[in-house]
Amino acid sequence: IGDVAEVREVADEADTLYWVDGEPCVKLTVGREETADPLEIREQVMAVLPELQRKLPAGMEIRFAEDFTSTIRDRLRTVWINAASGAVLVLLVLLVMSGLRQALLAIAGMPVSYLAATFLMDQTGLTINVVSTFGLLIATGIIVDDAIVVIENVQRHLEMGKSRVQATLDGAKEVLLPVTVAVLTTILAFVPLTMVSGTMGRIMKILPLVVIFCLLGSMFEAIFILPGHTADYASTDAENSYPARLARLMQAMYRPFLRWFIRHRYLAVVLVTISFGGVGVLASTMNLQIGAPGKPFQLSAHYEVSPGLTRELTQAQGEAIDALVREHLGGEHVRVTTLRVGSILDDATGAVSVGANMGQLRWQFEMSDELVARYPAMVRALRRYLLTNPELSRTVVREVEAGPPTGAAVTANLRGRDIDELNAAMEDLKAYLYGQDGVYDVRDNYGTGKETFRVDVDQDRAALYGLTELEVAQAVRTAVDGLVATEVSIAEEPVEIVVRYAEGRSRDRGGLRNLVITSARGRAVRLDQVAEIQRTREVGYIRREDGLRQVSVLADTDRDVLPPFEAAQQLEAHWKQGLADRYPGVELSFGGEADELAESLGDLPGAFGLAILMIYLVLALQFRSYVQPIIILSAVPFGLMGAILGLYLMQYDLSLMALFGIVALAGIVVNDSLVMVDFINKKRLVDGLPTLEATEVGALERLRPILSTTLTTCLGLLPLAIGLGGRDDVLAPMAVSISAGLGFATGLVLLVVPAIYAILEDVRGLGRRIRGQRPDAAGSADPSAAGSATPHAAARTHPYAAASPDPSAASSANPDSA
Repeated sequence: IGDVAEVREVADEADTLYWVDGEPCVKLTVGREETADPLEIREQVMAVLPELQRKLPAGMEIRFAEDFTSTIRDRLRTVWINAASGAVLVLLVLLVMSGLRQALLAIAGMPVSYLAATFLMDQTGLTINVVSTFGLLIATGIIVDDAIVVIENVQRHLEMGKSRVQATLDGAKEVLLPVTVAVLTTILAFVPLTMVSGTMGRIMKILPLVVIFCLLGSMFEAIFILPGHTADYASTDAENSYPARLARLMQAMYRPFLRWFIRHRYLAVVLVTISFGGVGVLASTMNLQIGAPGKPFQLSAHYEVSPGLTRELTQAQGEAIDALVREHLGGEHVRVTTLRVGSILDDATGAVSVGANMGQLRWQFEMSDELVARYPAMVRALRRYLLTNPELSRTVVREVEAGPPTGAAVTANLRGRDIDELNAAMEDLKAYLYGQDGVYDVRDNYGTGKETFRVDVDQDRAALYGLTELEVAQAVRTAVDGLVATEVSIAEEPVEIVVRYAEGRSRDRGGLRNLVITSARGRAVRLDQVAEIQRTREVGYIRREDGLRQVSVLADTDRDVLPPFEAAQQLEAHWKQGLADRYPGVELSFGGEADELAESLGDLPGAFGLAILMIYLVLALQFRSYVQPIIILSAVPFGLMGAILGLYLMQYDLSLMALFGIVALAGIVVNDSLVMVDFINKKRLVDGLPTLEATEVGALERLRPILSTTLTTCLGLLPLAIGLGGRDDVLAPMAVSISAGLGFATGLVLLVVPAIYAILEDVRGLGRRIRGQRPDAAGSADPSAAGSATPHAAARTHPYAAASPDPSAASSANPDSA
């Protein structure tokens, strides 16, 4: 064979070549099964690398090019640090507000809640991951609330001079129903979040389940375990203790404000209503989006040089782009750079384009706050360089964040039967998007296949030379790819023996044109005598849905200029105004971030309404009233106001995570007003106090537990909300919604809920007077009208008698008998 041919041992030619940090490499991707732990897989891979490294030849090494577990590790570390910081703040609040013993009694219930949660998670197939850990963090401040209510009430009875056992029995029994209902309302607020659809909804479904499991464990501990501990270890010197003195000081500071709001209750409600409208206007100016982008963790740049250029020139362009990124960002922030030449993979669509003139760069970064500050300017400089570089014909920059979202901001899907009509519609949509401010990286998922020579055989001319179409095709294939003559085994590996023309004879258009084909009759003929040869490219992908061809147009947006949701609306309006009639055979639908947002937002109002309805029904059953639950639920708008203000001040958009927090907030904010209304009712119906005085006394007695529960929940979430232990813009909006909403609502609950309570009693009293019903002792403006029901009631001078006659004097024993 050597006399007539050159014999060489060669490797298969690769369409795509890789470099890592400038060194040529072979890329090996390690995937995982759906239920596998990515962190555990990484540890297993790391464990075998030293042994594999020893087997490699000198000068060859194994390194991680793309470690996607770095995002998981970074976020878990952030959540755990913030959780630990929040737990410390919760303990400090309890120490200040309740004293050492009571603080330890409340904290002792946290392990029970966490153990119950992990047991139920295991039973339901949930794992410890970023979302479930965030759920545990949210629960940190909430799960001590019921314990605080029980302990504070036991302490109040201790301050009356009762023994530990008696104070425990009376105090725990007094708040048993309110505590149970409070936990139940919180659970009911989280239940609808498990029903939100879309990718975000499916991911975040874990979070409300974890919180619910923690709350169930917390309620069990507060009802069945905690009373036994308070009976043994509660402080017996409660009346003269520091927490008792602090409570009296806070009540003295709170009383003047409370009395002003009760006296001027109508003005107070009007002012709060106007403020709510103002916050609503503020909310309308905030952008809606599926989620904050999170820390920059990976950047991808696709580029194409002029067709026909070699891989070496494509590689050189990639190295120049990499140098630009390192110059602007600082090489110390770049963990690894991967250069791919010969093809492009679009992560958002999965489309692969092939060609020697195509390159793709991917950078992985060390996620740090300094990187976050410098990253946007670097991305702008990179885009400017790519767009102004005359040697580049097409460029796309993809910011891959530690989302969600992780796909394109806008995806327009076109379906039809006529491929030419589809392509024309696709180009028109792309042209429109190119002209919009704030829109960049417009592309399609059509993909670009290999550069090919199309050979169209003229069957009539071929027949004149005694050739068939199949014989021409076989001759061309042999000339281009060679002919596998046989296969041999070398070192136990199969090796093909391929016979082909000498290099260069048939790899270009001229070589193919002069290719000589011998017919069965022995007649030689050139290929261009029987066929037309055209240079073209293959279609990268052909996608079909319901039997129709589908192509997609994708684009990213600058959220500060044009939010994805708004960009999709504008694109849809443009299609309906002219393109729909021009392309009647094409259907338009949307995907991407805008579609995800629309799908999930469609479920949130229903989820919020369902939560409010279920909470109302539970409250109506407890109070046996249709009106008093409205007083309690008035805390929900207060929480909404606080959440919007907190998000605005922290410069967060209205993301789905923020809205999830607002829905969950509905069940948390009602707990304080629930217990307050319950105590006011008892002061009226059991102790016989007039309505306005009962409102004041009940609010004052609930001041310390309300502040304690609010501070523990808010401070438990504060580290994550402000990034104390590391910033996470994906999870933080929910923490901001809950902590800011609850903190703001608590102030209004302490002042406005008593005013609303008094207003509703005014209305009921007016109705009774109109019907001519006789007032009873419980509603009298004079505390002595109830006889001497309690020494406390008889000894007080009614602070509202002169300022405002009590029109509710005729209220009956049933708080909602009207």
